[in-house]
Amino acid sequence: MRCHSLRLPVELIFTIIDNLHDDTDSLKSFARTAKTFLGPSRAHLFYSFQCLSSPGKELTQSAAIVQQKYFRLNRYISASSQLARHIKHLIIYRANTSHSAWKHVEPILLDIILRLPNVTQISLQIFDWEFISDGLKAILRWLMRQPSVGCVSFRECQFPSLTTLTSLIFESSHLKHVEANILTFAPNQHQEFMGNDTRNSMGQENVSLASFYLGHQSSSLAQSLLPNMRRLSMLTLTQKANYAVMSKIPFLYLKSLEIAVCGSHGNTLPLEYLDPISMPQLRHLYFTDVLESEGCSPVPGMMKFLRKIAACSSLQSVHIALHVYSPLGTLTWIQWTYIDRALAGGHLSELRKVHISVTGDTDEDELLRLAGVLSSLRQQQILWIETKVWC
Repeated sequence: MRCHSLRLPVELIFTIIDNLHDDTDSLKSFARTAKTFLGPSRAHLFYSFQCLSSPGKELTQSAAIVQQKYFRLNRYISASSQLARHIKHLIIYRANTSHSAWKHVEPILLDIILRLPNVTQISLQIFDWEFISDGLKAILRWLMRQPSVGCVSFRECQFPSLTTLTSLIFESSHLKHVEANILTFAPNQHQEFMGNDTRNSMGQENVSLASFYLGHQSSSLAQSLLPNMRRLSMLTLTQKANYAVMSKIPFLYLKSLEIAVCGSHGNTLPLEYLDPISMPQLRHLYFTDVLESEGCSPVPGMMKFLRKIAACSSLQSVHIALHVYSPLGTLTWIQWTYIDRALAGGHLSELRKVHISVTGDTDEDELLRLAGVLSSLRQQQILWIETKVWC
């Protein structure tokens, strides 16, 4: 009896590989299976390069050991141009006084960066601009000006002034996405700059951001970039974002909005600063950090925004990340009828999906009670509720 092997279309295999982009072991197995699968697997395996490791042994290893590791990496990259072409996300981590080996690694890092021709995204994490050398500053400025680089993120970064940071962004005319979270500046520097007219900053008219992520302690940067957000299509506001700053933008081109509803202490965030009337092209709405507990409902906070949602006639989907923090059976969910009326009132003719992802203290009966008060959305067959049980 002859045994026939099952052959799948190559396109299907490539799709499977793409879905396994964060599964290193599976990607390595695909890379060893056939030469055809080597390229797609490598594209994910070597997509990002991080210097220095987080978390890792480098913080406890001697400077000589860490330096030798990056010497070897530089040799691999210089010997294989294909490997260098796969690296598209450059992450520079812990470039400050907390890492004793940084000064030993930095000269090697300069050489490595110059060998990466296809970088599209740069992430600076726990990063001190004054700590790095003038050579690395020049290379980062040069790299951010490359046409291929469209995304840059700053997390826990320190700059001598807000002017230094905004000049980095304004010099990068191809930049489309900025992510800012926990930014610090030298004392009194950002206050002085905020008093100036930022519209005259060098190259500002050449930058038009498509998406922006506003995190903690980043309001000064957001305010400086306001003139560059006129054509913003995607906006993310986290728990500690300054909603009042973003209210100054006419979101005429905004298509995707992600907003946190409750703060870290369960308090309702000021969503009234965001006006749906200024978002005529909004397609997708995401509510995150939605906390439901006994005696405290997030619905009043959500309704500050949803009461005018009829103005977003192009809205296609609403996603709610709900966390329940209450003993089972103690919630009535009665206030969620306001959400039901706002979304199923007939004004949103393009709405095709209301997706609620529930975590926390929940069971099947609790979900049935929630679905029961969302009767209009159920009748329109656009309601989808799923649960993710935390163990």
